[in-house]
Amino acid sequence: MIRLLRAFAWLRWRLLANGFRKSRRDALERVSRAAEIAVPVIVGLFAVPAALALTASAFIGGLLASSSETARIVLAIVPRALLAVLTFVTLVGPLLRSMQGSTLGLARLTLLPIPRGLLHIVEVVTGLADPWVLAVLPGLFALPLGLLASGSVAAAAVTLAAGVALAAFLASLSSSMSFVVALLLRGRRRGEWITLAFMALLSFAGFLPAVFSSLPGSHVAVERRVAARPDPAFLAWTRLVPSEMYGLALKRSIEGRPAGALAPLAGLAATGAGLFGLSWVAYRRLLETPAGSSARRQGELRGTRLARIPGLKPAASAVALAEARLVLRTVRGKTAIYFTPIAVGAIGWMGAGTVRADPAGASRLLASGAVVPCAAAIFSVIALQPFLFNQFATDRGGLALEFLSPVSDLDLVRGKAAAMFLLWGLTLLLSVLAGGIATRSMPLWAWGAAALASASMLALLAPAAAMLSALFPKPSDLGRIGRAGNPHPTAGILGTLLLLALGAPPAGLAALGLLMLKSPAVAIALLAGWAALAVAGGSALLRAAATVVARRRENLALVAQGR
Repeated sequence: MIRLLRAFAWLRWRLLANGFRKSRRDALERVSRAAEIAVPVIVGLFAVPAALALTASAFIGGLLASSSETARIVLAIVPRALLAVLTFVTLVGPLLRSMQGSTLGLARLTLLPIPRGLLHIVEVVTGLADPWVLAVLPGLFALPLGLLASGSVAAAAVTLAAGVALAAFLASLSSSMSFVVALLLRGRRRGEWITLAFMALLSFAGFLPAVFSSLPGSHVAVERRVAARPDPAFLAWTRLVPSEMYGLALKRSIEGRPAGALAPLAGLAATGAGLFGLSWVAYRRLLETPAGSSARRQGELRGTRLARIPGLKPAASAVALAEARLVLRTVRGKTAIYFTPIAVGAIGWMGAGTVRADPAGASRLLASGAVVPCAAAIFSVIALQPFLFNQFATDRGGLALEFLSPVSDLDLVRGKAAAMFLLWGLTLLLSVLAGGIATRSMPLWAWGAAALASASMLALLAPAAAMLSALFPKPSDLGRIGRAGNPHPTAGILGTLLLLALGAPPAGLAALGLLMLKSPAVAIALLAGWAALAVAGGSALLRAAATVVARRRENLALVAQGR
């Protein structure tokens, strides 16, 4: 068992180290991949001081628990809160990780001469390697050491047993969630719908508190709820939470009642055992069932004709429509296009509620209707980032077909830019409708000015994004959220900085027309002129982007295939 754990630890280390090794790959790609691996490593290094601080605090708290009432109060409160957060993160972490595209690699592991039961135990134990668990795990064992150093042998024994039971619970919770979610997401189409539903739930949940707080009388209801006493039934229910069971066992052992700590300790162990059994059932199911695929039949689109976009060559128009269709079929595309109007509508709803509550002061800015159109214009461009700054690698196997087709590099780049404008226009249109419904007033000059400003930003950003996508490609899966569908960090950071810089000229022209000249018509005229210049300049820069793509064709094809 120990040798197997050492082998898996060595395997993870070699996989990490190989990301920094020199290879025959393109030099820019080596730097790109090394930077992608270095980011989580640096984040993990910053977590080391936090783990050391928690370990030292736990040891000192256990050492002072027998002689200090303050230390006992702190130990009765802080571990519960900290472990409650840890339990929630451990519960949600595997869910987000699976939706981001992280795979368990079970197909290769089953080829090893290792019994499935032992392999399952190793998978469960590796759940303790999550950074949020590693940061707290030393403190669970430093606390009983502090109690033992203070002379509380019985309390140290109970706390040590509770720490072991809690660690087993966390490992079983992480593994069971990973295996169950992997089963649910095994079919691609089903996984995309589950991911989309989860993202919709998060989006609505994030805006609900602010929306409800803007309703009339909401503050009075909150004050009455806070003044009321907690429900005893609710307090009894919370004792079944594993973090509360650990805290109760710790409290009773410190108070000199180790026998009273046996009940929560047994409950914690039983919960961990139940989750371990659930993870074993899900693990066996994963090994016995093949991965599902809900890909569409190849002949489904045979014989169909795509419309042609006016002003584009047939090749560029085909690329644009194919790119837009690809994005709209994926989870990241649906999230970006259809959830952005929800955010704009929520901002408009909150602004309208604020105006009703306080018609004076800063609320007049919201009442003017300028904030919501500006938010729609900015969000409609930001929403395109996952596929704007990685527009070639997101095609995956389709990019090789595009390179083999009679499509020039200039037509390819123009088609990608046209697709981004189509997606931007759809997002902005839906945002206008959502913002208008939420605020019930749509000043046409504000929407027009915001649309012109946003169009000018995208016109100049499109060729730069094509260059960044060619220089910093990254294997991508738009069917997943998180890192699996994100562009390369370098391309994302540079693109965001460029987006902020491109927003300065239209913002200055709008301020000149509205604040200094006091004329919305003048502001729209200035923005229209700037948008025309931006479109002309962006069209010229697309030729430079096509030159960069031509020099990176082979590398782009390899990265798009995941190599």
